[in-house]
Parts: sequence; structure tokens; C-alpha cells
Amino acid sequence: MDELAEYKDNPDIPPVQEKLARAYYDMLKTGGGDLEEIRGFISELQDTEQAAVEQAAQQETPSANEQFEIRIRTITGSDATQHFGPTVIHKLEIISLNDASTTITGIKINRGNCPTGTADHYQNMGYGTVAGVFIRCDPQNIREVTLTTANGEYTFNMNGQ
Repeated sequence: MDELAEYKDNPDIPPVQEKLARAYYDMLKTGGGDLEEIRGFISELQDTEQAAVEQAAQQETPSANEQFEIRIRTITGSDATQHFGPTVIHKLEIISLNDASTTITGIKINRGNCPTGTADHYQNMGYGTVAGVFIRCDPQNIREVTLTTANGEYTFNMNGQ
């Protein structure tokens, strides 16, 4: 029974697991279950906890938290001939707010559903450096921008801006 006491009042066990371990401990104490059944249950709880810890570790944010400001700029210009109307180009601008130099290795707009054109000034970005990428979708439909760097992936919610 001493083996099970550590599970009964362990502050590191999540509340649900503590409640279940306590119930099995009480069952053993009153003769309602056998020791092997309870040990098997506790082993299952440990496996569940280990899986939760591993999943949380995979979802952790990078240790170096980089910061960027994202904005959409519309560039208009008119053609020299009368055959074409004004030209409108939309560009996503990414401003680095990092003191350390950083390089953007990937840009996804709307989870890859908004095509992008060429990007410029995205390498060795210092504080205040602006990188730009041409976008080929309606800027009013942009909801999410995800940037990838060597330190991780950063997703920005645009709220329809």
C-alpha cells in the first residue's frame, strides 16, 4: 500500500488523475479491488501523463521569441497609355522588431491559400528593417499570416484588415 500513497496526495498529478488515483486507493484500502488492477491503472495514468508532456513539448514556442509587425500596403500607379486603367499592387510588409538579426525563411498567407509573389529584404533583418512580399489575393480577405524563421513559426491574425 505504501507504493500507492505517493499517488494519493501527489501535488504534481492533474486533478482528474488525482481523483481517479484516490478512488482506486480507497478501493484497495476497503478491499474493493486487487493490487494488480490498481497498479495497471496507475501505470496507464503515467503513460497518459507522459504522452501529454511530450505533446506539450512539441507545441512549445521557440525559446527566442521574435517579434514582427505586419501591414498591408496598396501601391497605385497609372500606365502611360490610355489603354489600361490604373495599376493596383498589394504588398505585405513585415517590419522586424528584433535587435538580433533574423531571416524569414517562409511566408504563408491564409494558410497557403493566398498566392505570393517575390519577396525582398527578408534576410539579415535588424530592428526596423522592412521586408516585402507581393500578394496575389484581395487584401480584404487576408485573415492570417504565418512567418517562419530559424527560431520558429509565428502566426499573426489580421482580423480582416
